[in-house]
Amino acid sequence: MTENFEMINSVVGIGLSVLFAVISALITISIHQNQRKGGKTSKTMSCLTELFSHYKDTMKRINQALEESKELEQYLKDCIQKNEFKDFNDVYYSPKYDTFRDVHYFFELLGSLIREDEIDQFTVWHYFSFPIDYFLKTKNIRYLITLHNCLPSYGENFCCLFILYNYRKTKNNKPWIANGDSFFLSVEQVTELSGGYQFKKEEKRKYRFR
Repeated sequence: MTENFEMINSVVGIGLSVLFAVISALITISIHQNQRKGGKTSKTMSCLTELFSHYKDTMKRINQALEESKELEQYLKDCIQKNEFKDFNDVYYSPKYDTFRDVHYFFELLGSLIREDEIDQFTVWHYFSFPIDYFLKTKNIRYLITLHNCLPSYGENFCCLFILYNYRKTKNNKPWIANGDSFFLSVEQVTELSGGYQFKKEEKRKYRFR
């Protein structure tokens, strides 16, 4: 009888030890997750303050950037006609096209921050308007630069940002709005505008595509 009692106590003791270990592990995981979440929230808010300041400046300069893009596109077409691209990089990076590059790189940066998990896509969606009119009007120059390998991975993050915005708009049944018009884009139009870029399966899961 005594031996049975001791055995029961031993089993109960082991069970309680295991249960305590499991509870401790769960508490540790919960604390770690909350700390990560809190740290990420703090990082996001800090990032947002700086980004929004750059965003306002970028949007003020977007019309100038569009004018510069037209001129640069014509220069690129001349290069294509002559089949001579050796001076394109020097021209592209010249002060003459500073505004065009700055606007483009801001949205490249925004797309990159999402892809690298530095900022949440839903935060970007709520705080920053995508420049759809500008994106549509600069489609040709992005296409030509990519087609003729003038610059590496040109516009990839900008295009990814566009795909994410378009997906969110489609899912929420919210049209694009530009110059007083509201419209939805077909799958074919999205593919063309994004240069044929497609997310990989893991990216679709990551960005919650359904």
